[in-house]
Formats: sequence, structure tokens, C-alpha cells
Amino acid sequence: MDILKVLEALNYIATIGLLVVAIYGLKQLKISKETSAANAQRDALKLSNDQSKYYLEKIIPILNDLDLKISNKVKFITESSFEIKDDGIKVHFANNMTDKDSRDFVAIAPELTHAFNMLEGFSTYFISELADESVAFKAVGSTFCSTAKSYIPIIATAGEDQSYQNLLELYVLWQKRIDAQLLNKQKVSIEEKLKKVNNTIIVPVGTAKN
Repeated sequence: MDILKVLEALNYIATIGLLVVAIYGLKQLKISKETSAANAQRDALKLSNDQSKYYLEKIIPILNDLDLKISNKVKFITESSFEIKDDGIKVHFANNMTDKDSRDFVAIAPELTHAFNMLEGFSTYFISELADESVAFKAVGSTFCSTAKSYIPIIATAGEDQSYQNLLELYVLWQKRIDAQLLNKQKVSIEEKLKKVNNTIIVPVGTAKN
């Protein structure tokens, strides 16, 4: 038996074997990545649903209670305003804060802090990309922005030391999306109205071109 031919055959078999193993390994790696991606997507969806439920069942009641206390006692908060700028949020505080407002605000500060911390915790899941924010937006985006709006001047001011950054970022993201959706609806409505406008031009007698 020619030993060289045997060695060549063994080398060929080994090469084919390594190729098969490599192909199989790449296939398994692809399957593993696809499985991981599918699992991550499923987990993100579940977390979004869980957090949306948590917001509706746990956070909303606390905010509703705060709304009543603030509207009756600390009106300067609801009378303050803000603007969303390219470089952040610009706050315009109402200048009618009385000594009583100040005392009432200090008294309610612990409850405000608790509520803001809950909102920050909720927002963190989406800003950190652990949960799918587009799913949560459909479920609670509108109510999140409407309920948080009254507190944004306080939150933005408190956030100057980098506190509540996830809350502010999520608010700006969702509020801009809501504004864009509203503008698109208005655009569609205007376009529909324009289609119905009669653009016929009445030409003076004798000036019409043949």
C-alpha cells in the first residue's frame, strides 16, 4: 500500500470533516443568534406589557391623588409652563408663589419625590432599551404625557443635577411623537379640504385664448 496515498486520503477526509464541522458550527451559531434575538424580542414585549400595566394600576392612582392636592393647594405648579427646546426643556415658573404655596409645596415634597421616582423607574426600562417603548407608547403614551405634563417644570428643575433624566427623555420622545401624529392628521384634513376647493378661474369676456 502506498503510504503517501493513505496520508493524502486521511488529509482529505480530515479537511472535509473540518469543513462539515465549521458549516455545522456556523449554522448552530446562526440558530443561536436567531433564538437569542427572538427571546430578547419576546422579553422586551412582555416587559413593555408588564410596565404598562404597572403604570395604569400603580402610578396613575398616585398621580391622580397628587393632582387633587396640587390643584387645591399648590396652584403655582399647574400655572407654571415649559418649552421643549433643542437643547432641553426651558421652564417658566409662575411668579405668583405665596408663602402659603411655599409651605404647602414643602409639605407635599415627599409625595412628589415618590411619584417622580416611580415615573423615573418606569421610564428607565424604555430609555435603556430593555422594553419596547413603541409598544408601551400605544398603550400608555398619551396618558403618560398628559399626566406628567403638570409636573415637568418641577421635574426639569430637579433634573438639572442629572436626576430624572430617563423620565424627561421619555416624555420628550413621546410628546414629540404625539405632536407629529396630530400634525399629520391636520395635514390629511387640510389636503382633503383642498381637494374639494373649486379652483376654476373665471376669465373676462374677450380675453380667453383660442
